Amino acid sequence: MESAPSGSTRLRPLPEPESERTLEIVLDSLVDPLVLLKSVRDGRGAVVDFTYTAANLAACTYTGRVRAELVGARVLDLLPGQMAAGLFDMYVRVMETGQPLVLDDYPYLSELHGEERRFDIRAARIDDGLVYTWRDVTARLERARERARVLSMEALADERDRVARDLHDGAIQEVYGTALSLRAIAAEAPEPIRVRLAHIIDAQDSIIRHLRATVLGLTRPVLEETGPTELVNRTVSEAERSLGFVPDLRVQGGLEALDDALLIEHLLLSLREMLSNVARHAHARSVEVAVVVTPSTVEVAVTDDGVGLDAATSKGYGLSNLARRAAALGGVFSLTERPSGGACARWRVPRGGATGGSPST
Repeated sequence: MESAPSGSTRLRPLPEPESERTLEIVLDSLVDPLVLLKSVRDGRGAVVDFTYTAANLAACTYTGRVRAELVGARVLDLLPGQMAAGLFDMYVRVMETGQPLVLDDYPYLSELHGEERRFDIRAARIDDGLVYTWRDVTARLERARERARVLSMEALADERDRVARDLHDGAIQEVYGTALSLRAIAAEAPEPIRVRLAHIIDAQDSIIRHLRATVLGLTRPVLEETGPTELVNRTVSEAERSLGFVPDLRVQGGLEALDDALLIEHLLLSLREMLSNVARHAHARSVEVAVVVTPSTVEVAVTDDGVGLDAATSKGYGLSNLARRAAALGGVFSLTERPSGGACARWRVPRGGATGGSPST
């Protein structure tokens, strides 16, 4: 290259036209990624790919590439999955027909994330290319699904509360009143009849305990201005009405430091469900409850010395509900038989694993 003559002024690049700079600023202000694509055609004029000719800041941020890496690159080189997903054929159709492309919640196995994501996609023809914008709506759809799940669980919780009230105010009171009448009759009856009535009265007492255990499992805890330790103690004490005794309670770790209201409610509901299952099925003489809180996990274990596992114990709705509640928080639930007799129910979840919403009871 020849140097400029002595005494002459060196030529400098012309400044970028103001309109182009303004357009760049406008595009960079957009929240959604936006790129301009130019078609790549073969010898017959068919579109075989697209090249990036411009990209706004959001597009660079989403793809993890600077403009210099995007501009000039081919779409199918960076995103080969768009051919198999059918997107490339849709782009070609836009070029051929001039009809804009509008896709909502479109599933795509993202090369950037290594998983299927959902996208809202818009594309329109400009000269021999496309203006293309997209929005990753995966999180929005997950929130919508979670809201629907929560509404369903809330409806179920309301129904279970209604059933619990009906049982408590209706069936339990009627059975209890009948038991009192039978005791009064037995007190004046001859010995042979008194013995027969005693068996009926014992059976009714068992029915009452079973109904109370059912109510305990149905009702949801009331989270007031009360610490989690007091709420756990209260839940264990309430089990006396269905078990006939108060379970032994051991708390280890920083239970009082738990400040996640959703996690606490899940914990209390799970504890109630496990105690209710013991009252209905185990015929236990003693029950131990252990609540262990670590910096990363919360675990509730209910151990009994009852009859162990049977078909009714291991296939009930309560157990599946416990498993679903644990899974919703990213945890697990297990029920195992003890070699020495009885069973151990263990509910373990990570701290901070709640996804939102209120749990079903």
